[in-house]
Amino acid sequence: MEQSKDIGLWVKEGKKGKYFAGKMPDGTPIFIFKNDKKVTGSNQPDYRMKFGEIKPQARPSAAVAQPKAQPAKAVPNLAPQSNSDDELPF
Repeated sequence: MEQSKDIGLWVKEGKKGKYFAGKMPDGTPIFIFKNDKKVTGSNQPDYRMKFGEIKPQARPSAAVAQPKAQPAKAVPNLAPQSNSDDELPF
């Protein structure tokens, strides 16, 4: 059986009043708001929970500057020089 994990909630102040905010174990943000539209005696919930989107993180490879490629160095020609067209240099 899987062990349950506790989730911490913090009281935040928004434009429309107070609400709870926290994160699920996988990092998904959660928000809990009081149901201001509840009619007394109805079967509506007292609170509503909304799930936020996980923002993609910047890839580390994009943040790290790649070293510039070094220009190729000229390699001196060490083959013996010959005046004859009949000989191959290898």
